[in-house]
Amino acid sequence: MEITGKARGTNVLENPKLTIVGQTALPAALPLELWTLVALTAEWVEVRGRVLSGESSRGRLALLLNDKGKNCLVYLLGAPATMISTVAELPRANAPASTPVA
Repeated sequence: MEITGKARGTNVLENPKLTIVGQTALPAALPLELWTLVALTAEWVEVRGRVLSGESSRGRLALLLNDKGKNCLVYLLGAPATMISTVAELPRANAPASTPVA
């Protein structure tokens, strides 16, 4: 992928354009425990937990995950409609879920 646009500040890209320049499999996600996320910066990880709640009202999907008594708030950036059409589609709190986090 190639992403172009005008950078404004440290976290805004104006007029972004995404061009697919080739196809390949995604790299394997780094499997982590929820509690280890606070001590590390990573771009592609896999965590396991129960989805306690989810909402998509602010232009991103937010999931509250729980595993082994620890909670983690995860933000999946991008257009939530492309990831999940409604929060009702999220697994229920009693169903374990595996969530890749980019």
